[in-house]
Amino acid sequence: MQTYIKINLSNIIDNYKKIQEFTNKQIIAIIKDNAYGHGLIQVGKMLSSINSFLAVSNIEEAITLRKNMVFSPILLLGREDDAKIIFSLKIHQGVSSLEQLKILAKQEIPISIHLEIETGMFRLGIEEKDIDEAINIIKQSKLRLKGIYTHFCSSDNSLQIEIFKKVLLKFSSFNKLLIHTQASNYINQDLSFCNAIRVGLALYGYSPYLKLKPALKLISPIIRIIPIKANQKIGYDYLESTNEDGFIITIPFGYSLGLSRLKKICFTYQDKTYYQIGKSCMDMMMFFSNENIPIKEIEIISNENTTKLLENNNEIIYYALSSLSSSIKRIYEK
Repeated sequence: MQTYIKINLSNIIDNYKKIQEFTNKQIIAIIKDNAYGHGLIQVGKMLSSINSFLAVSNIEEAITLRKNMVFSPILLLGREDDAKIIFSLKIHQGVSSLEQLKILAKQEIPISIHLEIETGMFRLGIEEKDIDEAINIIKQSKLRLKGIYTHFCSSDNSLQIEIFKKVLLKFSSFNKLLIHTQASNYINQDLSFCNAIRVGLALYGYSPYLKLKPALKLISPIIRIIPIKANQKIGYDYLESTNEDGFIITIPFGYSLGLSRLKKICFTYQDKTYYQIGKSCMDMMMFFSNENIPIKEIEIISNENTTKLLENNNEIIYYALSSLSSSIKRIYEK
């Protein structure tokens, strides 16, 4: 008996279409980090079947997709300086510094690139003062500029938008560029300066502005239920005790499989919430119930439980999904 993940691929397609209809923009589907825990290959193949543009974070993900017959356009957001491998994979390379741009230009290979613009995140991106030099390098090289993008740091992004718009004016001599930013949390904003959006979390069913369908459930079987007396110390280091008579429920899910930052995991059954008791073990954890509930498995991440799980731990869904180990069995539904 083992913990498993159930993924509804049709929900991802439905979310994709709903976002596209709402925004009327080309979608660049973010499938980095194992497609936010949903499975890189399976999600990549499914999105490729509807000709979606894809985006990944490292060259290994791009190689994996190509080896598994995913031929959609791919934007590599992470840094790769070997133009030969970029060209051989027929992918687009995100370029986030003048240094990287110069390295790629010197190799004289006609790869497709997207320039990342620094607008205020102060993480990656070519600064406004260096844009003219970047344009000159591109025009004097074999590099093919295919897109311009930035990354917002919060919903209060008016200053970033103004900087981005100002920079875009300098690229008026380039034709058919994809202009994009991330949009899962900004779908409700005026993004008329973009003709494409990068969509990650919303693709998998989470958006504060659209009613979408979460695609993933984390499910664990109950491997033992035993009665317990009040005031009984539980788990490693005896940090917690039972407050009343009840039952201890054990499941085969622990910090090695994900959610390691969450200190109080819970699940919901018939509108009642049951909480973890004692420290998490490497591959098991325990819950307390004041009654012997008649179920064989629990849903830790689900439509009913996810919000409460995150609120109780002051955590974000990005972490919960991406932390799930690739060793957990995934079952796909269409």
